[in-house]
Amino acid sequence: MKIVYLSLPIALIFLNGCQSLEGITPEKVSKFSSPNELVLKMKLNGSDNKGKDYIYLWSNGVTSDPQSLIPKKSLSLYCESQSGKFERIESSPMDQVRDQSARHLLKKYKVDEAVGGFRCNLPNYKSWGVLIEPLGEHKIDSNVYTSRLVTLKTEIMPSSDVTGFYFKRQVQQDIEQSRQRALNEKYQTQEKAKQQAYNKFLHSNKPTSKNIGSKVCKDVTLNFPTNLYVLGQLQYEKANGVAVGSLEQFSNDGKNIKISLRGWLTNAGGIQASPSVHFDGIPLEAGRNIWENAYGWYLCK
Repeated sequence: MKIVYLSLPIALIFLNGCQSLEGITPEKVSKFSSPNELVLKMKLNGSDNKGKDYIYLWSNGVTSDPQSLIPKKSLSLYCESQSGKFERIESSPMDQVRDQSARHLLKKYKVDEAVGGFRCNLPNYKSWGVLIEPLGEHKIDSNVYTSRLVTLKTEIMPSSDVTGFYFKRQVQQDIEQSRQRALNEKYQTQEKAKQQAYNKFLHSNKPTSKNIGSKVCKDVTLNFPTNLYVLGQLQYEKANGVAVGSLEQFSNDGKNIKISLRGWLTNAGGIQASPSVHFDGIPLEAGRNIWENAYGWYLCK
């Protein structure tokens, strides 16, 4: 029996189709009558013409001769066979690849050099354009190989349409960014108004030395114990709530107050206490005396 050994890149080429970057020659592409025929006959967009997967990163991190350069190289050589000059006219933002980490990988391994908008400048001021856009990125479907693939869509069109494609996407992106900025500004304005109203409420209801013995409240994050332990540590469930206590004393500078805790305000309007429930590490145990910064505490209505 004759044993045939395949090198890693060659084996992966068979897994992902017969095309290789080295196999793209002027003789191979010059036989086509148009760039559209080249795209169709060479199946640059796959059998369904919706896009094709190309290896851009071989197993073990090898980046030489990536398949992702096949569409660009094929059309560049075809342009030269027509005595034309192939040039990039637009860079692709690769924003049709939705996953940000995938876009990062494509940029890291220089797939942006293989994609974008290109123009073939022919004699007599004629030209044609091509759009090569990445649509997705994923790992090869194999338990043996770790190569990564980029899905490319190649479209022949007038060079003006290539420019128009990116201009339209940029306009859409600018509109979306403007809309998002407007939403963020509106949210920040609303939050600022809420904080100003809350500060006004605190100022109007702040306790004074005349309120010794009165009930005071503070909006806090309550921590309720659960029955779940992680690495031996009891886990807590958080909820917004109101701590309640009695005003006992002011510090000499008036910045701090002594409070005798009563517990927290229930949804029914009552007061409940438990040493296992706390806020800021302080157990809400009835009768517990604490010293707190006066800011945030207000007279309960």
